[in-house]
Amino acid sequence: MKNIIKTILGITAIAVLFTIASCTRVCDLGYEGDHCVTPVRDKFAGTFNGTQTCSAATDTFSIAIIPISGDVTKIKINNIYNAGFNTIGTVLANGSITIAPQTFGTGTISGSVTNNGKINISYVVTIAGLTDANCTWVQK
Repeated sequence: MKNIIKTILGITAIAVLFTIASCTRVCDLGYEGDHCVTPVRDKFAGTFNGTQTCSAATDTFSIAIIPISGDVTKIKINNIYNAGFNTIGTVLANGSITIAPQTFGTGTISGSVTNNGKINISYVVTIAGLTDANCTWVQK
């Protein structure tokens, strides 16, 4: 009888370990990594040089992406569109960042930011009723 109980306990322990090891941890929004303590926005933060291509023109300039304290899902992008303005982005569950429609100088901006080894920003700017659509800024 003792051998049967030991066998059942052994099989149960192995099953529990296998189940725990095979689980995929889902991190809270804004965090990633093995222990869910690394802010997603950290892979976007820094000052970067890149090239912008828009329907109006192509330009090369730097942007800065800065974490906003107090909210792990928020970043500030400085100098997008080479305009010197700040734009706010929000981390999404898929690890990208959205730029919700917002005031941009005397106009508006919206778009998204990804990082697949290089920062890539896609956006639309509207100023004085004129839209500069399909803009992209890609890190060099």
